[in-house]
Amino acid sequence: MLINNLPKFEPDSPDFRENPYSVYKLYQQYAPIFYREEFDDWIITSYRDVKEGLENSLLRSASMEKPITTISLGWDEILKIESDEEKISMLQLKINDFYGQFLNNLSPPYHTTIRGILNPIFSINNIESLRSKMENFAITLIEKKIKDGEIDIVNDYAFPLITQVFFNFLGLSLSNLKNLVKFSNLFINSKDLINNESKNKLKLNIILLSYVNYLYPILLERKKNLKDDIISKLLILEMEGMLSIDSVLTIIINLIIGGLETTINSISFSVYSLINNPSQIQKLQSEPDLIKIAIEELLRFTSPVQCLSLYARDSFNIKDNLILKGQKVNLIIGAANHDPEKFTKPDELDITRKPNPHLTFSSGHHYCIGAGLARLEMEIAISNLFSRLSDMKVISYEYNEQYNMSGFKHLKIHFKYS
Repeated sequence: MLINNLPKFEPDSPDFRENPYSVYKLYQQYAPIFYREEFDDWIITSYRDVKEGLENSLLRSASMEKPITTISLGWDEILKIESDEEKISMLQLKINDFYGQFLNNLSPPYHTTIRGILNPIFSINNIESLRSKMENFAITLIEKKIKDGEIDIVNDYAFPLITQVFFNFLGLSLSNLKNLVKFSNLFINSKDLINNESKNKLKLNIILLSYVNYLYPILLERKKNLKDDIISKLLILEMEGMLSIDSVLTIIINLIIGGLETTINSISFSVYSLINNPSQIQKLQSEPDLIKIAIEELLRFTSPVQCLSLYARDSFNIKDNLILKGQKVNLIIGAANHDPEKFTKPDELDITRKPNPHLTFSSGHHYCIGAGLARLEMEIAISNLFSRLSDMKVISYEYNEQYNMSGFKHLKIHFKYS
């Protein structure tokens, strides 16, 4: 097949979203590093090249090196400006600065500093301390649906389990749930189309401002009544001069965006994938100690984040291709996780697969800081579901309309209680 005859790489196409892996396979075979002239960007699909890209210091998000501060005014000061035109102008500058402080938009040494602050919070001991409560809540959610013989894996199980655990961990009340989940979904949708991100820039800024308007008063109130949670620990660092209030806000927003949708989608797709592979369910039920290895395979197989888009800080060569400074490089993690050059029979679910060096949590400096928590949440959700329910069959499902963080709007299954 000639490169010119490859199917278009169009994530906004319904056909593409229905089965992206068939498209990935063709690109891996004929054009693993592909330049799209109409978008002036690159599509990279092979495992080796995606991994190198994730670890390449010349590839970073839109903001480079360090947070760039063009405005020193605080949020309160901006909101007090009387002129609407000046206020809007100042808010625009502030939001641009604010977005530059997102963890995935930072490079060392600033990125290293923030990671150093967050690593103890996401330590193994802190994560494991959540296990008991999480187990009890998962069992409660399952038992609520026993009489029905049906359960919506998304709305009856994964969503309430993950949001309650995560909000408690952060230190946010469940009364904040509706608004913050809405902002998170809007943010993800605004970043979803790798074909046309620029048209969503205004929407993205409005969403970030909505986040700030909602969270800022909560932080001010929490300062008066510190607790044993992530928000309080970050605020203590802010009061000690180690973090700015904007850094605290961006960290919290980062954690909400990265910690909810992806894990909910991972659990839902894992259940769906297992139901479609009953031999793997039998294996897991007969050997429950396989659960940790199974979770790694489910993370590889479902690839909850399909693509990471980065920008070249400087021009460089990858194989015989020249990436120019400023060009966008789309690293297709979903393709890398199904690369036959790296994984034997990659399109088959094998919960005994080992080793399993998937790239679901990225690689290098930007390895997902919440990976340990996500693994525990998936382990508890999957093990409790399949140890208590049997003969599971899908009744109905509906995909969401996203490419990069694809998932289900609902996934209803029928079951028997073991």
